[in-house]
Amino acid sequence: MARGPARPLPPEALTPVRAREHIARWCTDGAVNLAVMRVSVGAVVLAMQEIHTLSVEATRLPLAVRTPPAGWQWAMRALPVTPSLAEGLRAVVLVSALTGALGLFSRLSFAALTLAGAVLWAQAMTLGSAIHLHHLLWLSALLAASPCGDAISLDRKLFQRAAGAPSVAYGLPLRAAWMLLGAVYFFPGLWKLRTSGLSWVLSDNLLLHMRAKWFQMQGFAPLFRVDRLPWLCRAGAGLTVAFELSFWLLVIPRRTRAFAVVAALLFHQATHAFMGLRYPALWCTYALFFDLRRPLGRFFDVTETPGLQRDARLTGAVAAGLLAGAVTLGVMGESDAWPFACYPKFDRLGPTALPVLEVVAVTDAGEVPVPDRAMFPAGRTQRYWALTWSLMGAHRSERASNARFAALWSSVGRRAEVRAVTANARAVRFYRALASTDPDHPAVRGRALLGEVTVTRR
Repeated sequence: MARGPARPLPPEALTPVRAREHIARWCTDGAVNLAVMRVSVGAVVLAMQEIHTLSVEATRLPLAVRTPPAGWQWAMRALPVTPSLAEGLRAVVLVSALTGALGLFSRLSFAALTLAGAVLWAQAMTLGSAIHLHHLLWLSALLAASPCGDAISLDRKLFQRAAGAPSVAYGLPLRAAWMLLGAVYFFPGLWKLRTSGLSWVLSDNLLLHMRAKWFQMQGFAPLFRVDRLPWLCRAGAGLTVAFELSFWLLVIPRRTRAFAVVAALLFHQATHAFMGLRYPALWCTYALFFDLRRPLGRFFDVTETPGLQRDARLTGAVAAGLLAGAVTLGVMGESDAWPFACYPKFDRLGPTALPVLEVVAVTDAGEVPVPDRAMFPAGRTQRYWALTWSLMGAHRSERASNARFAALWSSVGRRAEVRAVTANARAVRFYRALASTDPDHPAVRGRALLGEVTVTRR
């Protein structure tokens, strides 16, 4: 049977041309909203004083003790960052974050912040596990490639910089930032199901993860003992996976965007209340999901110059590179890389026991425990656990070795508190033990010798 004439496509059909038009319309935004992103990123970087300080402190440890993030092993050994260089990079990061937030030499400021931050923050990643602030570096790079100083900035005041009408040049870095933040949530959710399947939700998995965090954070008390309500833990696990997998899609339509942000804030509040985990570097950037042109127009000059065009090609190239890196590492599930990584997955079922490093001084009278507080004055922080697990070979692919323990001892053995305990010691031994995470039934078992370092006296 002969076919009749082809029917014309309906006007609403999504042809390639119409698809490009829809994408361009979605990527169109104003200079004011891009300025909000600029101020948010600069302010968060300034507020992260402990990360800058930690980066400098990491350079004071012997390189043999530290573990470079994936992709940085060769660079850190070939071009080690000294404490004085780290202090200089810290100054560059702080000054450029301040000038960037104020909108003074905006693009240059964020270019300097991106380059200095990439090297400085990599040092903090060497203490056993990654500190997941990668998204700040990504957003900083987007701002360096975009006209982020056209509104609410000193650039506008001092150099009469004009803001154009809403365009792709202003909206593309914002939409790229949305997609990057979506990747922060999506891939951890995907890996939870890929690694553990529905057991991540239907078992006591989340309950065990929470107990593990309580054990690590000595002194932390949850809002209430939610582990005594297994059904509530399973419900929380289900909501966690649902939120992580849907955030990417919820931020795209305008009608569900506010719901996505509220869900994210509730998620952060729950992890803080029940696990002691806080991610201010994430939730402080959520202002960039809203159109703030009208409310900010009451306080700032937001006059737009019709016909003024800004080039978006550099922004597009940077955005494509950043998204490719974030998606690639997310698909790989690599959480300990830099400057791209999959954010914390918690994809394996929760443990019932955790490895603990025990240090003892060997004297004529026997073994004398060396207190954690003597060797690590900050106590059992997250950095302590990451570093000691790395030394014990319980994290990443490292193995315990006398060389690494000797390097650690050369750094901490000179402290007065340590010397007071090891004054009569002829050696120091390092043991790995397993400690139960059940707060109602604490126990330590399975002690194994990992290494021994001879103590020399001067």
